[in-house]
Amino acid sequence: MTGVDEWAWSKVDVWECSGNVGGVPDTDFEGFSLDNGINWYRVPAVVGEAPTLIALATKKSSQSPAYPKTAWVLAYFDANGNFVGNYPAITMRTEQNTPLEGSCLASVNPNAKSGFTYGG
Repeated sequence: MTGVDEWAWSKVDVWECSGNVGGVPDTDFEGFSLDNGINWYRVPAVVGEAPTLIALATKKSSQSPAYPKTAWVLAYFDANGNFVGNYPAITMRTEQNTPLEGSCLASVNPNAKSGFTYGG
């Protein structure tokens, strides 16, 4: 793929979670984790909003058959083309961390393409 809007995306599973949302304890929400369940992010209720980190949240032990759902988060890479993390854990470009285009990523490190999808 080529083009300025073809970013690399990582797949995440969305689960039923529970936590303190807006000061209300034990609130159910749809969430995803980037670090094997240590931190949970609430899926935005409105398109265009950012995911919210919910402190001390947990994945519910009993899940409805509709879960997990699939979502995609922006992947960030270092200057050598190595994957360094995902949005929203990383939220801005720096000299060390950048969301690269698929075409640019392929030219930097062709083997880094596996496990990602590309699109605008």
